[in-house]
Amino acid sequence: MPPPLVFRIADAHLAALERAGVGDLEGLLRADVGETVKHARSHREVRRLESDGCTYFLKRVLGDGWKEVVHEAEMLAFLHGRGIPVAEPVAIAAKDAAAAMVSTSLPGQTTVEKRVIDAPVSLPEQRELADRIADVLRALHAAGVNHRDFYLGHLILADDGSVSVVDFGRAERRRKVPRRRIVKDLAALDFSTPGRVASPALRWRFLRRYAGPDATRRTLRRLAAAVRRKSARLRAHAERKLARGDGNVHVNR
Repeated sequence: MPPPLVFRIADAHLAALERAGVGDLEGLLRADVGETVKHARSHREVRRLESDGCTYFLKRVLGDGWKEVVHEAEMLAFLHGRGIPVAEPVAIAAKDAAAAMVSTSLPGQTTVEKRVIDAPVSLPEQRELADRIADVLRALHAAGVNHRDFYLGHLILADDGSVSVVDFGRAERRRKVPRRRIVKDLAALDFSTPGRVASPALRWRFLRRYAGPDATRRTLRRLAAAVRRKSARLRAHAERKLARGDGNVHVNR
């Protein structure tokens, strides 16, 4: 089913996007502009645009993926409006099985995954990082949103230590996040965090911070056990994919 005609640009960014060549429907969907920073498949790409001293990211998808782009734009708008650290969507377009979204750049473009794997992280920095990630995930869930892909690689670390979240194409929004979805997000983070950079004590600290001061020790133990079980299943699933030669999967050890 082709997408309905969708075209919106935030007034505050219209002039900058026009100068970048994406100020209209056709420009958003097809203009050869900016620098390609991600081209995962022939029908998906992300480009970096510079205009009026600002950096933007243009995500394009062809085919059925248009629903994901429109959904992500709506999710980002909701979360940005709630003050949660995500990119602001400033333009969205969909037409004839193609979709595009432009979002603002986040402060810092280093993933937390790259930071903790590439160089040693001091214990104070580990604790601060764990606290910041716990606060972000707690805020997401409090807003009724579960990410579904809450991996270290989808967390962006700024120079000041703040953490933002990206890739909301599969996220879900409800009045209240079900426990199994809470466990899934926590397990995705646990699975993607190498054992050598996060001790059991640090993981427990993270869980206490996420659950809040009112959580009992019994509640925390039950939650931790559920997260470990789900994390183990995610790892086993990823290992099977690796064994089959799936190049889109990697496992941090």
